[in-house]
Amino acid sequence: MAKVLLSEINKLYKNGFHAVKDFNMEIQDGEFIIFVGPSGCGKSTTLRMIAGLEDITSGELQIDGKRMNYADPKDRGLSMVFQNYALYPYMNVYENMAFSLRCAKMDRQEMEQRVHRAADMLQIEHLLKRKPGTLSGGQKQRVAIGSVLVREQGLFLMDEPLSNLDARLRTQMRSWLAKLHKQLGVTIIYVTHDQVEAMTLGSRIVVMKEGEIHQIASPGELYHNPVNQFVASFIGAPTMNFIPVEVVAEEGEIVLKCGNSGTDKLFISSALGRKLQTNGYMGKMIILGVRAEDLYIESVNEQKNCRLSMQVSVRENLGAEVLVHGEINGEPACARVKPGCMVKPKETVWMYPDMTKVKLFDCATEENILYEKSSDTKIQKGAGA
Repeated sequence: MAKVLLSEINKLYKNGFHAVKDFNMEIQDGEFIIFVGPSGCGKSTTLRMIAGLEDITSGELQIDGKRMNYADPKDRGLSMVFQNYALYPYMNVYENMAFSLRCAKMDRQEMEQRVHRAADMLQIEHLLKRKPGTLSGGQKQRVAIGSVLVREQGLFLMDEPLSNLDARLRTQMRSWLAKLHKQLGVTIIYVTHDQVEAMTLGSRIVVMKEGEIHQIASPGELYHNPVNQFVASFIGAPTMNFIPVEVVAEEGEIVLKCGNSGTDKLFISSALGRKLQTNGYMGKMIILGVRAEDLYIESVNEQKNCRLSMQVSVRENLGAEVLVHGEINGEPACARVKPGCMVKPKETVWMYPDMTKVKLFDCATEENILYEKSSDTKIQKGAGA
């Protein structure tokens, strides 16, 4: 296993592009850490700096307490799995897996033991004599992982290893990687742009945008307690619905008014009302965030006076569930409903958000007004903190 510490890590290219900005994180032994974010956010660059494939402009990288800023990749005690498998086509599976050990002039018997041990763990013993060109995508990926597994390092770096696989294989490989991590107990740092991979694999997830960390937390914490609108939109599928509402007072109560009809309004608790009033939101617009599964065709929690009108445009039947797409107050919206729901396109229906689960965001800063920091979460300076 391995412990990794990144302190104020920056990557600034000669053309002035600041790819990674003040990256701070402590990764414990045996964690499965996910770097996730849109293309160009700096996640792969950060991984390559840990691997020694990119120079660190400033800051300090430690692996197991040793400064590694200028150490050669081979001296960092890590192994890396790439997106494109990186297998030699003219070698069979056994030779590909044994290649790094042969270069290190390892004893033949020890080398054979390691290769067969890894092949047995990866369930590819029967493939050892075959060439990569005869393997499926999933088999190639397991061979690529086996090629680094035989080195028996405590730190694995994985750069979008499943992106070349079809949807069915990705699902299988996600399950397989989770089991492998549990079996080995090694530290894994994994880069992906796929938030489903992030949510299903990571013990903690690092959400990045434009070179900065926006939030570091467990999958559940990110989903239920996002620090800002970007994290809320990136984590979860379908993406969270974002609806502009106005904070107003009506008959002694504070409500969230949606649009100009006067009928679309959401009554909130007195405690939340006081919080919005104290923080200066009275008479101002804020963003209501509600996930698809928290938007109902029927009222919930006896909140019959909390409703929004939705103009339905598309009904997607997914078998076990139905996704209803449309617009609420001109903004795109989606609700996850039961298969028996017969809502049709071009209809206008009332949707009832579960007010115990909604999020509220500041229009200017995009910060979560209701955010509560927990011990499970770390936030990067300058990113919504």
